[in-house]
Amino acid sequence: MFTVPDRDADGDVETIRYSWSGTAAASLMREYNGGTAVGVVDDIHAFSLAYTVQTNAIATRSCWLCRTKAA
Repeated sequence: MFTVPDRDADGDVETIRYSWSGTAAASLMREYNGGTAVGVVDDIHAFSLAYTVQTNAIATRSCWLCRTKAA
């Protein structure tokens, strides 16, 4: 299970879970935000995931004009 940034504008991160029963020829299942698991690929004989954790800084800009008061 992993999380990704908000994709539906509700302000919350999204949770995605992939699963496979381990039985040859079974489907790879995907669950989104705790909903019903849906088959996304059929006839799977092996499955594994690898991941990298990365943190990105978000650049922000300061607006001097936004801070000045109208004369």
